[in-house]
Amino acid sequence: FVACVNDFKSYFNANIDLLDYDKAMDLFNSDWPIYTRTNDSAPTHYFESADVKNSVISNGRSIEGTVEHSVMGRGCQIEEGAVVKNCVVLSGVKIGKGVHVENMVIDRNAKLIHTPEIIADPGHPGYIKRGDTL
Repeated sequence: FVACVNDFKSYFNANIDLLDYDKAMDLFNSDWPIYTRTNDSAPTHYFESADVKNSVISNGRSIEGTVEHSVMGRGCQIEEGAVVKNCVVLSGVKIGKGVHVENMVIDRNAKLIHTPEIIADPGHPGYIKRGDTL
């Protein structure tokens, strides 16, 4: 797996492409290991209300809502009734109760708690900057 990341859309697509099992296995090949800084934390907690489909979920999360076709970073919180679809969510993000977000890159430590719906066009993903509260 090789991806040319030279603009925002290609960054989004390269991350979403890793949801394809064959592409992910091409990248994470044991003959060509990728070393990264480790972060020891608790495993992700999936509540009874959680519904997660076709997503890559990092450790240290708390998921009560719905996550579909998304790449999720460490230590995020998805509250009950929240819906996250087709998103790249970086570490420390909080998605509040009932918030619906689609086709977005959500940078570190952002909080989506006041705006009930944030949906970008699938062909033009949106961006929520680091530390923003919406």
